[in-house]
Amino acid sequence: LYLLFLPLEIYSAFKWLTIPCTIFACFLYIGFLEIGQEIENPFNYDENDLDLDLFCLQIQRELAEITAHPAPDPSGFIFSQFNQPFAPHDRRTAIDILRDNKNTEDQQSVADVRQTLVKNYQLISEATFRKKR
Repeated sequence: LYLLFLPLEIYSAFKWLTIPCTIFACFLYIGFLEIGQEIENPFNYDENDLDLDLFCLQIQRELAEITAHPAPDPSGFIFSQFNQPFAPHDRRTAIDILRDNKNTEDQQSVADVRQTLVKNYQLISEATFRKKR
């Protein structure tokens, strides 16, 4: 209905340009509708849709390749000097955290780890909230 009544609305402003302007507006409006329809279901079997079967096959191949190799020893990367599990709030390495936790009781060390995780979460959420503003 909008496209049907558009020439009547713009005739007083555009006079003889009403026909080309209406054609252009129809082209844009129907084009947006068609784009919306294509975006609505991108994983179909039409010619211009994304090939979900191929994506799944590639993921399957990559997972098979990853699992074909033996898993690395966790101590090789957990206790690295570059591993800072609670960064950016706590820049201690995993070795430093374990050394500090051996000096305290088990329940208190679990509470310290949880407290550090909560502090890190709060700092990150505050930093990202400020960036959004």
